[in-house]
Amino acid sequence: EGAAAAVAVKLTEKDILESVTAYLITNGGQARFGMVGGRFNVKVEWLEEHFIVDRACGLVFVSEDAKKDWDSSRRIKAGDKAWDKDWGQGVTTRRRKHKDMMMKIRTEYVPAKDMGWQRNPRYKEIKKGKWKKVTAS
Repeated sequence: EGAAAAVAVKLTEKDILESVTAYLITNGGQARFGMVGGRFNVKVEWLEEHFIVDRACGLVFVSEDAKKDWDSSRRIKAGDKAWDKDWGQGVTTRRRKHKDMMMKIRTEYVPAKDMGWQRNPRYKEIKKGKWKKVTAS
């Protein structure tokens, strides 16, 4: 009887609001849509009515202060990524070694007048002698 009675009790909107607020507070003031919606069976539209929602990031915030804290941490992370460990390094470039190697091949085998218009030779074409090194003239 106890389990059936518990299921029969319909939660009011106020009960759900208190539960979601408590959940967000225990999770640092924020949570993803899926976590809140799946746990409390609420839609994003309902969350937008009662909480601060950032649809672009998929997050729900319990208060304006929680959103400001999250925004400031995002700015710090973005700044760390941009400046890396060496001051003035700029954004880190992926596959730097490969790009340097391709730039060296380009300067050795592609004439200056054709830079940007003609593709780089492939290793196999260089090995077979289909491309010759550019001589300084």
